[in-house]
Amino acid sequence: MNRCLYNSTGSYGNYCREHDRCFKGFTTPASKPCNRAFVKRLLPIVQLNKGKLTYKANYARAAMVLFSKMM
Repeated sequence: MNRCLYNSTGSYGNYCREHDRCFKGFTTPASKPCNRAFVKRLLPIVQLNKGKLTYKANYARAAMVLFSKMM
């Protein structure tokens, strides 16, 4: 299943693909470890791009906010 909004490259794209493989839905408890790992991988991207308004930074921040609520 491919839920990424765009085909990203590099490690960030790998993070999205890995999350797509293990994510089972927002209300499924089995997705909690998947979301936790995804948020952990996104944290350095968010920290390095603090205050930057790039697509990568914005997408990472939005994903962190969304999936950190489901851990």
